[in-house]
Order: sequence, then structure tokens, then C-alpha cells
Amino acid sequence: MESIKELMKIGKEMGLTGKDLQDFISAERDRAEKKEKEERDRAKEEQEHLDRLEKDRLDREERAERRELEKLQVEAVKSNTATPSKPDVNTMLQPRMPLLMESRDQLDSYLARFEMQAKVNKWLEEQWFMCLSNLLTG
Repeated sequence: MESIKELMKIGKEMGLTGKDLQDFISAERDRAEKKEKEERDRAKEEQEHLDRLEKDRLDREERAERRELEKLQVEAVKSNTATPSKPDVNTMLQPRMPLLMESRDQLDSYLARFEMQAKVNKWLEEQWFMCLSNLLTG
């Protein structure tokens, strides 16, 4: 936004004085404020759109994880095999989940998916930290 001094200089160069000069300065400031507001609104709308896209992506990932867990549950019921009381350490260290990326994942939903998978696989809670630590980045 141009300063009042700059607007006065421009107005005087245009031959404006007194009330006409004040009206010119006021109109120019209003125009600049309107333009800035439009830019802020446009940026806000763009950010809201990006937020909606990110939420949709996270929802799709969560639904896919849920389907995968349901599939694993169905397979476990079909196989009807007894699960060992202590999970295999090698399995514990390699959970079937993508790495946590702070730039794209929400920590609370990621931990909820991790907890669901841990419960489905019947991991001991005392050993969850080993699995989770392998999935953290940064």
C-alpha cells in the first residue's frame, strides 16, 4: 500500500488540491485495502481447500487401514490357529504400517491406527514401543 505522502505527491502531480486531494487519497487507500482483503480471502480459501484435500487423503488412508485390519481379522478367523502368547520379536520389529511423516500424517490418527494394528496382532503393550520406534522419522 502506498503511503499517504506518496499518494499526496501523486495527487498534486494530477493537479488535485483540498477536498479533491483528500478524496483521491481516501479512494486510493480504500482500493488498496480492498485489494489486500481480496488477497487474504483468496489465500484463506486456498488454504481451506488444501486442508480439505489433506483431510480427504487422511480419511482414505484410514479407511484403507481399517479394511486391511478387517481383512487380517477375517484371515485370522478363517485360519483358526492359536496365536502364541508372546509375539515373535522379528514380527514385532517390522509392523505393516507406513513410516510416520510429520509433514503429512496427523500424530493422533497415526497412533490410533498403530494401536488398532497392535491389538489385532495381539502384541503385548509392553512391547509396543519397539514397533513404534521403528516407524518414527525425524
